[in-house]
Amino acid sequence: MRDGDTRTLLGDIRPLGGSEAKNRADDDESTVLAAYFSLKTGAWFSGTMRRMTGGLDTVALRAALAEHIRRMRKKRGLSQEELAWRSGLHRTYISMIERSQRSVTIDSLEGIAVALGVSASALLARAERSRKRNGPSAR
Repeated sequence: MRDGDTRTLLGDIRPLGGSEAKNRADDDESTVLAAYFSLKTGAWFSGTMRRMTGGLDTVALRAALAEHIRRMRKKRGLSQEELAWRSGLHRTYISMIERSQRSVTIDSLEGIAVALGVSASALLARAERSRKRNGPSAR
């Protein structure tokens, strides 16, 4: 930071200026730079996580997939417990998937698909068609 700089790394919480900025030692500047890069890395990470989660379209697809899994399970006369046992998953995980509270992993989706007697790609394709029919905010 330069002498007399009135900005802080966290905004204008405690502005640095005048004699306070001039009295900073050189090693304090390295601490400030380390904090700056930590903030930049944190901002980069949170931006990456926002891109990875996908926003409303991902939520709508998860909800459509959840509804489709529930419908197929009931159509085959299976309880959540039976579907969980056949797919090698826990009953509460199946429940959370069906309520859109958890995102299903590829491995779990494959196990559920096998237990329901369909392919994982068929489950996803049907959920995708349902999502497109009902719009991006379907939940």
